[in-house]
Amino acid sequence: MYEARTGICMMRYLPAEWYPQSGIQLTLPHDGTDWNYMLAEVQECFIRIAREIVKREHLLIVAPKPEKVWQALLNLNNVSFLPCSTNDTWARDHGAITVLEDDSPVLLDFTFNGWGLKFASDKDN
Repeated sequence: MYEARTGICMMRYLPAEWYPQSGIQLTLPHDGTDWNYMLAEVQECFIRIAREIVKREHLLIVAPKPEKVWQALLNLNNVSFLPCSTNDTWARDHGAITVLEDDSPVLLDFTFNGWGLKFASDKDN
C-alpha cells in the first residue's frame, strides 16, 4: 500500500494461521446463542479447547458473564477474561481482524451484519 502523505510504500497482509501470535480469542457460548439447546455439552467442549490452547499460548475468553466459567478454569494460567455481550460465538464475526503492516500488527474493525440481517448481530459489533 502506498501512503501518498509520507511517500512510503507499506506492505499489509493477512498472516497465515501458523504465524506467531500473541494469543487466541475464544468467545464462549451462552443461553443467548444458537447453542442454547445443548449448552452444557458445548460449554464443556469449549473448556476442553481452552485447556489445550493455554498449554501453548495466551487465551482471551470473551463471555457476557465470564465468572460463570472461571471456576472451571481457575487452575489455568495464561488466561484473560473479557466481559462482553455477544450474539454468537464466532470471533471472526465480532473480533478484530489482525493484519501485518510492515511486520507490525494492525487491528481492523469491521461491521458484521448477521449474514445480511438474517440473524441478530447487534452485540457482535
